Amino acid sequence: MLHQLYQGLIKHLLGWLAQACRAAEIDARCCQLPPNHHIQSFMKGITSLTRLSGTEHSQICCFLLSIIIDIRLPGNLTPSRLLKAVHGLLDFLYLAQYPCHSSETLLLLGEALTLFHDNKEIFVDLGIRNNFNLPKLHAAHHYVSMIWTFGTTDNYNTEYMEQLHIDLAKDAYRATNHKDEFTQMMQWLEWKEKILHHEQYIKWRLDGDHAPRQPCPPDLRFNHMQKMTKHPSVKAVSIQKLITDYGTTYFREALAQYIIQQQNPDNVMTCQRLENLAASIHLPCQSVPVYHKIKWSLTDTQGHSDPLVTVDSVHAKPHRTALRANDMAPARFDTALTNDSTCAIGLKCMVLCFKFALL
Repeated sequence: MLHQLYQGLIKHLLGWLAQACRAAEIDARCCQLPPNHHIQSFMKGITSLTRLSGTEHSQICCFLLSIIIDIRLPGNLTPSRLLKAVHGLLDFLYLAQYPCHSSETLLLLGEALTLFHDNKEIFVDLGIRNNFNLPKLHAAHHYVSMIWTFGTTDNYNTEYMEQLHIDLAKDAYRATNHKDEFTQMMQWLEWKEKILHHEQYIKWRLDGDHAPRQPCPPDLRFNHMQKMTKHPSVKAVSIQKLITDYGTTYFREALAQYIIQQQNPDNVMTCQRLENLAASIHLPCQSVPVYHKIKWSLTDTQGHSDPLVTVDSVHAKPHRTALRANDMAPARFDTALTNDSTCAIGLKCMVLCFKFALL
């Protein structure tokens, strides 16, 4: 995955796109991408970057297709073939990383590679390539047969062993005096293993010397658990400021309708009656506490989760003064999909303005 696809084909693809779509246009579109919790922001573009890591290439793949949609090509060539070629290569990249395959997914893997080859001539028409005699591109033809023979690619992907270069080589070398380093490295690694084994023995004794139990098979179902800070981001924001800075033009009306619905949970009211009842509601407060961020973590059916891992987050912040003088940090209001169990489809798209607390 790392050297053949990310550092191989994707690296070639980025170079071809920079020539086809102009580097300045690619970088300008990267700078306009909204921030996202899982995607790194490349505020200076991607075409001038050198010595990219596999992680950075994987981050670029997350938005690569979106920044070339409706882009203009030299000679007024239609971008449809370019989009199909990029689409096919990205699909192949992600399908090849599946931890579990079926005959259907392997068929999709072959179709994704075929989609790229059917449309790759666009790079020849643009004068970028004369041929595609690339060993790493040829190796992609064997992925389906390799998965049939040896299993999924995570069984023999060398990316998982990259960390061992740090644990077994770099850290060990730093612990030496850089003279006759091999003997010192072996001695340091041996000491480290003994310390680890002794630590496990102590933990085993402190646990009460229990006999090992057969673990139950894990449940792969996970739920999203919402996490928020104990205290609000801003303790008191006036309703007028919510309207002007946060863009919540109808906050008073929406809050009044929410109060009516909470007072009458079993009554089904028309929109007109709801508005009439909300008009009689008097709001006793002129300000509310506001939260600017919501995070979510994954929790399994037994309630276990990793508090350090955030799977998603949404932000809602108005423009504010930056650290530098006379600079303004731009506003950020993320778009979120909410699960509304009252409708058949169950998904609604909204722009998160803020989250407030009723005390």
